[in-house]
Amino acid sequence: MTVSPTLKSRIQSLDVLRGVAILGILLANVFAFGWMEASEMLGYKSEVPGMNYWAEGLRVAFVTGKFRGLFCLLFGAGLFLQYGKLKAAGKWPLTYLKRNVILMGIGAVHLVFIWYGDILLMYSLTAFIVMWMAGLEDRPILGISIGMLALSSLCGIGAVAGQMASGSSGGGGGSRLSSSNELRIFQSGSYLEQLQFRLPVAGISLAFFFFIFLELGALFLIGLWMARKGIFAKPSAHPKITLGLLIVGGIGALMNLVIGVAIAMTRKDDLSIVVEYGLNAPMSIGYATLGAILVEKFPGAALSRLLAPVGRMALTGYLLTSLLCTTFFYSWGLGFFGKLDYWGLLFLVVVVWVIIVMFAHLWLRKYAMGPVEWVWRTLTLGSFYSKPEIESEPTSDGANLPPVIR
Repeated sequence: MTVSPTLKSRIQSLDVLRGVAILGILLANVFAFGWMEASEMLGYKSEVPGMNYWAEGLRVAFVTGKFRGLFCLLFGAGLFLQYGKLKAAGKWPLTYLKRNVILMGIGAVHLVFIWYGDILLMYSLTAFIVMWMAGLEDRPILGISIGMLALSSLCGIGAVAGQMASGSSGGGGGSRLSSSNELRIFQSGSYLEQLQFRLPVAGISLAFFFFIFLELGALFLIGLWMARKGIFAKPSAHPKITLGLLIVGGIGALMNLVIGVAIAMTRKDDLSIVVEYGLNAPMSIGYATLGAILVEKFPGAALSRLLAPVGRMALTGYLLTSLLCTTFFYSWGLGFFGKLDYWGLLFLVVVVWVIIVMFAHLWLRKYAMGPVEWVWRTLTLGSFYSKPEIESEPTSDGANLPPVIR
C-alpha cells in the first residue's frame, strides 16, 4: 500500500504519535538534564535523592528507550513517504541528502551549544546509511532489522556484564568528567565551562555510534516497513500484521517489566542498559501500533486533538524542550541542576509538558508549521520562504520533514 501525503493531507496517527514521543522522551531524559548522568558514561555513580526504585523500575520498563524508539519508527515512516514522493519527482536521493545534511547541522548545534544528549545528529548519521535501503523488498528489510536488533541486544547484555564485573568508581573528584565536577560546572559554572564539558562528552557519544546505530537503524527500517504496509494510515485494513505487531509489543512489555522488577529488587539501575540497547524496540513497536489503532478508531478524541499540534511541530518541540530544561537546570538559568530530588525532577517534567503543549497550540493558530520546521524548509529550498499563514489544512508533511514543493 502506497501512502504519500501531499501539502493538503496528513496521516493523523503520525502527528499524534510524534506528539506522544515528544512528551514521553522528556520523561526518559529528565535525569540527564537535571542530574549528573553524563559522568555515568565513565562509571561515576551518584544516586538521585529520594530515589524510589519501584517507581524507577516502572519508568525503565515503560519509558526508557521506548519514546526514542518510537521516534525512530516515525523517522523510518517519514523516510518511506519521502522516498516515494522524491523518487516519483526525480529528486531522489539529492533532495533527501540535502535535508539530512541540514538536520545534521541542527543536531550538531544542539549537541555542542545546548545539550549533550542530542539525538538528531545520530538520526541524521543513521539516515545517511538507511536511506539506501529504502527500495528493498520486505524480506530483506525485516531480516536486516531483526539481525541488527539481536546484535544490539547482545551489546547491551555485554555492557551490563562488563559493568557488573568491573564495578563503578563511585564518583570521585579526580577526573574532569567526574560527577562532582559535572555538578559544579552546571550548577554554578560559566557557560564556557559547560561548553568545554559538553565537547568531550559529545565525542564519547559519537565514538559509540556503531552500537547506537544498530538499534536506530533497525527501527528506522521497521518504521519504513510499517508505513509501506499502511499500518500508520489504516491498521484495520491489515488485521494479521497489526495483530502480530501487537503481540511483539506485548512480549516486549513482559520482558521490560522483568527488567524493571529486577531493578526495583536489586537496586542495580545498570540493568537499564539492556533496555536501552535493543530491548526497548518491541515495546516501541507495540506503542506505535496501538497508537495507530486508537487514532483510527477515535479520530476526533480529545487526546488526539491535544497531542497532534505538538507532533506537527515535533522538531521545534524537541529543541524547545532542551531550551526549557537547560534554562531550569543550568547556572545561567534557574540553577536547579543537582538540587531537585527524584519526585521534583518528575514534577518538572509536567511543567515542561504544559508549556510545550500550550506553545504548540498557540503557534499553530496562526502558522501552518513550527518555526524550526520553517527554517528547515527554507534552507532545503535554497531561498527565503515566507512563513505560510494557517490554511484549512496544515502544510507540513506527515513525515516531519520539509514538504516537497511540486
